[in-house]
Amino acid sequence: MDLQADTTVVYNIVTSSAVIIGGVWAYFKFARGRTFANRAELSVSAHFSRSVGHLYLCITVTLKNTGLSRLPLNDKMKAIRIFQIVNQPNDGPRETEWKRIITLPILEHHEWIEAQEPVTDTVVYRLPAQGQNDAHHEAYQVDVIVGARRRPITRKRVQWQARTVAFLPPADSRDLHSAPPAVTNLAKKGNLIQRIVNLGRE
Repeated sequence: MDLQADTTVVYNIVTSSAVIIGGVWAYFKFARGRTFANRAELSVSAHFSRSVGHLYLCITVTLKNTGLSRLPLNDKMKAIRIFQIVNQPNDGPRETEWKRIITLPILEHHEWIEAQEPVTDTVVYRLPAQGQNDAHHEAYQVDVIVGARRRPITRKRVQWQARTVAFLPPADSRDLHSAPPAVTNLAKKGNLIQRIVNLGRE
C-alpha cells in the first residue's frame, strides 16, 4: 500500500470539496442573494375628511414588492404611528416637536407579497371632538414601518419606512372635505351647467 499516493488522493478530495463548498456558499451569498434579495417600495399619503360632524384622518399605505421572489413580512413590524404637533409659543423659529398619540397595525391580512405585486391598506383615525386634548392641533405626522422576515441563511433583516405630514384645512374650508372628490367635481359641473342654462334664458 502506497501511503504517499493515498495521502495525495485524500488531499485532492478535501481540496475539491472545499472548492465546491466555497463556490456554493459564494453563489448563495452573492449571486442568489443579490438576485433574490428582499426589495420593496413603501409609500404613504394622508388627508382629512369630514363626515356627520366628525373629522377623520385617512391614511393610505402602499407596499410594492420590486424584487424577483416572494417577500415574507414580519408580523411584528407592520405598523402606523400617528403624531400630533406640539403647540409652542410663537416667539421665533424653532424645531418642530411631535407627540405620539396612537400606533395602529397595517397589512394584517398579508403574510407575504408575491414578486412585483403591490398591496394597499387604508387606516382611518377619528379625531377627538372639539374641546378634547388633541382636537386643535394644526398638523399630524404619520410614520409607517414595514419589515421583512430574517433570511434563513444570512439572517439579514430588512425594513422600510415612510413618512408624511397632513395639515388641518382652514375652518372655513373644512366643509369642502365632507364629500368625496368625485361628488365635489360633479357638483361643480352641475353649477357650471346651471349657469350656462341661466345665461341662455337671459
